[in-house]
Amino acid sequence: MSPWRLFGALVAFYSGAVLWIGALVTFGTSVAAVPFEVLSRDSAGMVNRLILARLHVLEVVGAILLGMGLWMVNVRIRNWKWWIPPVGFVIMVTLFGVYAGLLEPIMNGIARSVSFDNPAPETAAAIARFEGYHRLYSLLAAVTALLGVAVFVWQTWLLVRLFHGRESFQSPSSERS
Repeated sequence: MSPWRLFGALVAFYSGAVLWIGALVTFGTSVAAVPFEVLSRDSAGMVNRLILARLHVLEVVGAILLGMGLWMVNVRIRNWKWWIPPVGFVIMVTLFGVYAGLLEPIMNGIARSVSFDNPAPETAAAIARFEGYHRLYSLLAAVTALLGVAVFVWQTWLLVRLFHGRESFQSPSSERS
């Protein structure tokens, strides 16, 4: 592998990890709670829905970069340890699809049809459904972030081993001979 390809893979992988995992952690630990401290629940929910739409753009760009970085390096090395990060990445993308593509539209539909500030007795079931979906959404986003950290650490460990000569690239043509 050329040094430039390896450099490109590293830039793509670490940029993608920072965008995706960083966006999830930043939103989940600090940004999401702030609107609820200063606005009504309905207004804060609307602000968070707007922020989440932009957050998902960062997640998608991060996923593309992360996937490119993994593909550029990991497919060249024929060792089971190098397949762990791509498998983790596929799980992360799947979880993202579930929480952003499936749960979020359901939650948004419920949130637009009820008032959380002045709940009516007939909307109690819808609010309970929303809270259940929200717990699942938060859990899946947290698992995605934790899995992303694990992929980040494992891939970094592999790259350090590669740079120190403990791992080597094996091209497909050298395996056939």
